[in-house]
Amino acid sequence: MKATNEILTVEIYSREEDGTVLVECPHCHWIIGLNRRGFKGEQYVHNANQNCGGMFEVSYDAKFRKVLPVERDESATPAPLEQSS
Repeated sequence: MKATNEILTVEIYSREEDGTVLVECPHCHWIIGLNRRGFKGEQYVHNANQNCGGMFEVSYDAKFRKVLPVERDESATPAPLEQSS
């Protein structure tokens, strides 16, 4: 799914056992990892899925969920996200 030009907001996140933050890309719905602290309020570009390229921002008010509402696709191996400038 090709992303819109809109910067969409992520409201829910989870964590893996190693501390990696997991979010669902609001454009293509892949579950992707953010390997950094201070992720709330940051903007990212999802470059791993060549059909996506969508920008999103993790809300300062994003809520933690033990399990994301979407099942993680273990066959999808997105590369790390690039933080936008």
